[in-house]
Amino acid sequence: MPSADAPTHRGISSPDRYYMWYSAKTEETEKQTSSALPVTLLINSLKAKTDELTANIRYLHEHQSACVMAITEAWLDINITSSEVGPLGFSVFRTDRDTTITRKSRPMAFRKVLKRTAIVGTGAAATLFGLSQLVEYRKTQHGLVRLARQAAEMELKVPFADELPSRGAQLATLRDTEEFDVLIVGGGATGAGCALEAVTRNLKTALVERNDYSSGTSSRSTKLIHGGVRYLQKAIMKLDYEQYMMVKEALHERANLLEIAPHLSAPLPIMLPVYKWWQLPYYWAGIKMYDLVAGMECLKSSYVLSKTKALELFPMLKKDRLVGAIVYYDGQHNDARMNLAIGLTAARYGAAMANYTEVVNLLKRADPETGVEKVCGARCRDVLTGQEFDVRAKCVINATGPFTDSLRKMDDQKTANICQPSAGVHIVIPGYY
Repeated sequence: MPSADAPTHRGISSPDRYYMWYSAKTEETEKQTSSALPVTLLINSLKAKTDELTANIRYLHEHQSACVMAITEAWLDINITSSEVGPLGFSVFRTDRDTTITRKSRPMAFRKVLKRTAIVGTGAAATLFGLSQLVEYRKTQHGLVRLARQAAEMELKVPFADELPSRGAQLATLRDTEEFDVLIVGGGATGAGCALEAVTRNLKTALVERNDYSSGTSSRSTKLIHGGVRYLQKAIMKLDYEQYMMVKEALHERANLLEIAPHLSAPLPIMLPVYKWWQLPYYWAGIKMYDLVAGMECLKSSYVLSKTKALELFPMLKKDRLVGAIVYYDGQHNDARMNLAIGLTAARYGAAMANYTEVVNLLKRADPETGVEKVCGARCRDVLTGQEFDVRAKCVINATGPFTDSLRKMDDQKTANICQPSAGVHIVIPGYY
């Protein structure tokens, strides 16, 4: 801002007026400080800067209309052909679309600017989210590569690469082996997984199952591999980070299972009917968040179905007050076949496994240093023949699922139960529904 004693000359433009006033003040200052050389040099430097600033101001003053036209063309995506000064000093632009941008068009221009700003903001947020997912993916891949290198250092033998041993041969191995490194009780998903993990680490592994493989809980699941939409809802509503990480880990495992066992797993579309208008955007937002958490491992993007389309797919739906439907994707899985595949793989790598072989009691021996008795194996019985034999091992793993307390009480009858069985219901309906 100029000082109060700045001269006012009518007919002279603002930049020239400021320049003339500053030149007069500078000459007066130079006369007063001619004896001070450093001050003179400083004033000369300021004068040069002022000349440059004055030139810039004069350029903007002369080309302000062109600058406004360029900005308007960039934001409104139009081609301005001419401009003129309208009433009250507003600039009026003529475009090649037979439209005029005046003061009345400002709300429309504001809406377009707001829309484009929202698009840019959304794109930036999506980019940041994608970069975070990429960084996490690269960290995971780096860890997998490191584990693969460590595993490659040890030579893994496959004794039954061509033909699997019979059940009789497996029972003979269980009877004749002096001591195993690991004895696993239970041939479900957990037991078979432990056997495969142990034998591929070059541990001498044995497994016994009272019934058939995957005859219990491992064959009675929902046949789904999913991250859990309900858990994600709890994570958001209660700001529970642990629930969120559980969903993220489950979604990662879903993608992993679909990759390693494509013959037993497949994407499954799930339709959610909606009967209230307010639930449609609510459920849509939640399902989209589910897709975002999956990131690059998302099977397929969710979408909304109209009422007519939903009834075409499921004609037995209740039609009254049906608003529409939301379709999202999770994984479908054959749990029993997967259990058998893991068990067969463990047997192919050399694990001694026998079904219809139950544990009668646990074997114990006293520790030579402390004198405390420790479990060192199990007394087993062939359910088909009734023959009993001992299987000794350095470690015994309890993988009996809901029967875990019965095996624990073989070690100590006074131990308290830690498992509370629960029952669930799965309803299977005909395909025409």
